[in-house]
Order: sequence, then structure tokens, then C-alpha cells
Amino acid sequence: MTTSYGYSRYARSCGLLLLPAIAWNVAFAGTLMPAPAMTEFRRSIPTPLVFVENVLRALVFRLSFAIPFRMTTQRDRRALAIFVLGTLVYFTS
Repeated sequence: MTTSYGYSRYARSCGLLLLPAIAWNVAFAGTLMPAPAMTEFRRSIPTPLVFVENVLRALVFRLSFAIPFRMTTQRDRRALAIFVLGTLVYFTS
């Protein structure tokens, strides 16, 4: 039995909203500090904290693709506007 809330609703997921930021990061990856400098930077950060940060980052990224994207209410439109504004601020930084 297939409903309108089947897997097809995830084709338009909130994870798609992250794709412009991912493309932006890939485009400017060459301007990041070299790997040896990152090792020096992370030396003072406790290893468990780095591990937890990476696990949570992966979890949040993956969960965003599990949330269907919809624009049915005024609240949805307001949330999208705030997200777009935040993304623009990220791009300008």
C-alpha cells in the first residue's frame, strides 16, 4: 500500500537546502589552511570532543535528508526566509 507520504516525499527533503552551502565549501576548499596547520590547530582540543563534534555533525547532516520539505503554512515560509537569510550571511562571511 503506497500513500502520498511514501519515500517519494523525501526526494524533496530539507537536505537539499544544504547543497548550495556544500557547493560553496567545495569551491573554496583550496583556500583552507593546509593539513599540517589543522593538526597544530586541533592539538589543544581534547580528542573526545573532536569525536563527538564529528559524530553530531554527521548525524545532523544525515537527518536533514530525512525531513520532507514542504511549504504549506506561513510558518514554513517564514522558516525558509530565515534559513535563506542565514545562508546568505554564511556566504558573505
